[in-house]
Amino acid sequence: KVYVQLTDSEKKEIKEIYKECREKRVSTGVLHHVDHIIPLVKGGPHHPSNLRVITAKENQSKGGR
Repeated sequence: KVYVQLTDSEKKEIKEIYKECREKRVSTGVLHHVDHIIPLVKGGPHHPSNLRVITAKENQSKGGR
């Protein structure tokens, strides 16, 4: 795992990404996930630059790729 020291601004960005995820589910009725573009298991950081909101179906089909 890659551990990164997050700034307060980066922590706020992460909270906003999770908020966006919840809002997309509510507005579309489709379950969404916060996805790590580079998976944690492959050394990707839990950092705003490595996060995106995608549908749960897309995320589950992605696996650890």
